[in-house]
Amino acid sequence: EESDDAVGHLLKVMHGVRAKIECECRRLLTEGAPAVKVFVAFEHEEFQRKVLEKLSTGHIPAYLEKSQLDAKYRYEGTNVLKIEEAPEPTDVSFLDLDTSLVRQAIEQTTTLLGLITLLTVLTLFIFLLSKTNPVEVALFISLCNSVLPKVCKALNHIEHHPTVGHREASLLLKLVFARWFNTAVILYIVTPKKDTLATSNLAQIAALLWADALTTPTLRLLNVFAVGKRILLGPLAKTQLKMNSYFRGTPWTVAERYTDMSKTIFVALFFAPIYPMAYWILAFALLY
Repeated sequence: EESDDAVGHLLKVMHGVRAKIECECRRLLTEGAPAVKVFVAFEHEEFQRKVLEKLSTGHIPAYLEKSQLDAKYRYEGTNVLKIEEAPEPTDVSFLDLDTSLVRQAIEQTTTLLGLITLLTVLTLFIFLLSKTNPVEVALFISLCNSVLPKVCKALNHIEHHPTVGHREASLLLKLVFARWFNTAVILYIVTPKKDTLATSNLAQIAALLWADALTTPTLRLLNVFAVGKRILLGPLAKTQLKMNSYFRGTPWTVAERYTDMSKTIFVALFFAPIYPMAYWILAFALLY
């Protein structure tokens, strides 16, 4: 009986939320709020394909109203609609659909400038550190590669994207730029031309490759923070829900893992002409 009462209460709450959403939608309709995107559902995929075939056009023709579409395929006979296959419902960021392209461009430019500023500071710091010990430089670069994803995610959180896929793509570009530059390009910039084939520079490259191959995968394998939550914080939790939160898997993103592998490959191929052992270290890194 208690279970039935709980289910009944939950249904009442859900119906109440649904009623509020419907009232908000009616209010927006009566106020004439402009629609920024319209999603159309079809009974059969065949109908969807026919519509896409007849109405699809490029971005530029749709924005400039210069498409060769017949008037019967235009909205109210004049407006060329940008028709494309919709993403999966779980991929849509509904709260960000009304973000204009201008605002998206400004946000992404701002975050990119912030990332470039951070990399510039790292370049100066690595240049100063390279004067002391090559092993320290390699470890510092490897640690930066572990921290950079968190910085890029924080910058990416500022941006507004219509879909989760767009957000992941933006994060992927930031991580590729940051990791490639931080791992290979910075070391190339701070190394004088006359020292390219010097023993100290080759030792620094070797230390960098080994640190990249071992540090990040080992940290992921140990998963210190997640294990610490389960062992230390789990028994101290006061509620079952709080304890369950400590046993969740460590979050990760496809963009972060792909850029990590691409960075390892890029660095090895970048330095392989002067340090052929990089190929073997790369093979070990990918296997590990």
